[in-house]
Amino acid sequence: MLTECGSRTSELEKQMAIRERAEQQLRSADQRKDEFVATLAHELRNPLAAMSSAMALIERPTISAAARTKTHGILDRQLRHMARLIDDLLDVSRIATGKVSADMSPLNIGDLLRSAVELAEPQFIQNGLRLRLHLPDPSRQVNGDAGILRPKIRPNMTAPPLPCRRFRRGPKLRIRRAAWPLK
Repeated sequence: MLTECGSRTSELEKQMAIRERAEQQLRSADQRKDEFVATLAHELRNPLAAMSSAMALIERPTISAAARTKTHGILDRQLRHMARLIDDLLDVSRIATGKVSADMSPLNIGDLLRSAVELAEPQFIQNGLRLRLHLPDPSRQVNGDAGILRPKIRPNMTAPPLPCRRFRRGPKLRIRRAAWPLK
């Protein structure tokens, strides 16, 4: 009987340890969710602040036509930025709920970026800009779904104003005004 009690106690201790690990994983997932929601709220608030300021300018009776045009451009950019954020959030939600599956595989980031640059180049040339891509390690791989990533790269690269981010050791997009007409 003591042996049976000892083995039952041992089994209960194992089950308790499993439950404690599961509880810790749930707490960790909950914390990551809270951090994600906080980041999302911050990312959505930034365009709203710019839009609110733009609306305040437009409502002024003394605003010039040039300032009104510039302000409409700000509103347009911020609205498109928010739409992209919401689209990305919906993509994450669809993947998390299993409505869309991501075909995760190793992808060559150089190939992804080169194809985006090729597609975007005519728009840059039309605006008198030259677009150059510098990849310190053209064979670098990322794990992702090409069907999801490819359509996301080009709009983010060409959305006005043309973004240019600096990375310490990552890919670089160099954008500069052409000194001569491009053909």
